[in-house]
Amino acid sequence: GGCGKEELPRRRAGLLDEAAALIDLLCYDFAVPVTMNFFSIVLGALFCGLNSPWRLLSSSEAFSSSKPSPSPRGSGDGDGRRRRKDIRDARDLVRQLKHTRHASEVRQLLDEHELHVNVFVITTAIGKLRRFGEAREALQVFERTRARGVEQNVATYCAAISACGRDWKKASQLMRDLQEAHMEPNISTYNALLSACAKGGQWEKALEFCAELQRR
Repeated sequence: GGCGKEELPRRRAGLLDEAAALIDLLCYDFAVPVTMNFFSIVLGALFCGLNSPWRLLSSSEAFSSSKPSPSPRGSGDGDGRRRRKDIRDARDLVRQLKHTRHASEVRQLLDEHELHVNVFVITTAIGKLRRFGEAREALQVFERTRARGVEQNVATYCAAISACGRDWKKASQLMRDLQEAHMEPNISTYNALLSACAKGGQWEKALEFCAELQRR
C-alpha cells in the first residue's frame, strides 16, 4: 500500500539510514566486487518506489540469487529498525569472524549467533575455515546453510569452490549449481574452479573451463 505525503520524508530518512548501514557493511566489512553499484541502492531506496535496499541488493549482478529475500511487508518504523539492526548484527559478526585465529572460534561464533547468519557471514566463515585447514567443514557449513534456505550469492559459491581443494568433481557441481540458480560466475569463480581441476590433475577439464570463460 501507499503512504501519505506526510509520511514520505520520514520513510525516506529511514530507508536512507538502512541503505547507509548496508553500504557500510559491504564496503568496510566485506570484499564487494566492483560491479556493485552502490548508488543504485541509495537512489532506489529514495526514489524507485521507496523499496527496501535489500530488494535492490538481491537483484544486483554481484549478489544475485535464485531466491532473493522478499522485502518485509509494511512500511512502519519497526520494520526499518529491525532491518537496520539485522545489518549491524551481521556486520559485527563478520568483523568477529575476520579476527578469529582458530577454527574452533569460527564454530563457536556460528553456534552462538545462528539467527544472524546471512550471506555475508557464511562467505566469511567458509573462507576462514578453509584458511584454517578445515575445508571439509567449510563445505559442510555451505551445504547446511543452503539446505536451511539461507541466501547464497556468487561470492559464497566462490568461497565454497575454493574449499574443494583437489575435488574437481565437487567444484564442477557447485559451478553448475551456481549457474542453475541463474547467477553469473565471475573471474574469481572460474579461477577457483580451474585451481581445483589443476590440483586434481584434470588438465583437459581445466582447458574446457578456460574455453567456456573465453566465450563469455
